[in-house]
Amino acid sequence: MKILVLGGSGFIGKHLVPLLLAGGHDVSVLNRGNSTMEGTTQYIANRDDPASMQTALSKAPAFDVVIDTSGYTLAQSTIARELLGHKAAHWVHLSTAAVYASSDDDYLPNEDDEIGSIPDWGAYGTDKSAIDSHLLGDIGHAPTTILRPPYLYGPHNTGDRETFIWSRLLKKRPVIVPGNGERVVQFLHVADLARAITLVAEMTPESRIYNVTNAELLSFAEWVNILAYVSGLAGETVFELGLSGLHPRAYFPFRESPCGVDGGRFMAETGWAPQFNARAGFAQTWAAQDKNALENRVIDTTAEDALLLKLKGAA
Repeated sequence: MKILVLGGSGFIGKHLVPLLLAGGHDVSVLNRGNSTMEGTTQYIANRDDPASMQTALSKAPAFDVVIDTSGYTLAQSTIARELLGHKAAHWVHLSTAAVYASSDDDYLPNEDDEIGSIPDWGAYGTDKSAIDSHLLGDIGHAPTTILRPPYLYGPHNTGDRETFIWSRLLKKRPVIVPGNGERVVQFLHVADLARAITLVAEMTPESRIYNVTNAELLSFAEWVNILAYVSGLAGETVFELGLSGLHPRAYFPFRESPCGVDGGRFMAETGWAPQFNARAGFAQTWAAQDKNALENRVIDTTAEDALLLKLKGAA
């Protein structure tokens, strides 16, 4: 098939594009031109600039599938849809678990639940929800499959998440965990997501919504312990216990909000299952890291240092 990946050279694209090429597909990518993907046709454009997109895509052929991995605002998605929707037989949009409006700690949303996000996700959640709503109501263009994963991880992650913890362990700094560390979330290895996207792209075009996840639930404390275990690095975990008055992102790589979904429908209808459990996936991710770069990079610990003093005084 002829497949166009929007954002094909980023974190997800580095895993998705090689998988599509290995499957024999004719793959094109659209990005800002800062990097290339071997074996693909490249279109260079700024997704926030309609004129740039028009210039880049004016002579693009029709595609069997357009896979949008980099649509973060309704404007970005709308521009791409207007220029490509009539050229695509199937549209695959990467959404997020953050679109769900439920804030129930003990409930994993399914695909039929209300979206709109919760306040803690800020513009990211509301923007991604707006894209989903628009695509679901846009019946004049290609049928659309929406995928909603939880937190992603793996080699080439541009988000400072697992690397946030490993840098502090390498520098022998305490890791501060929000609350008592019991917030439970889900993680999905990016290679498993790439397999899911590829599977959906090769399906008969149809409008669908799928949650895609590893059903394994981890508390923040368990997640930190796994990262320490797979790296062989000893470290101290300090629990914030709600005493800081700070948003968790000031000293930790995640919000203290639910981030998990019920992925049963996707597994039942497609037979897909994750290949990586958390321990194996984070071990593979650790093996791919530049340890010297992680240990020697400059990190801002201002908020952490102040919080540690505050917690010490409250002890």
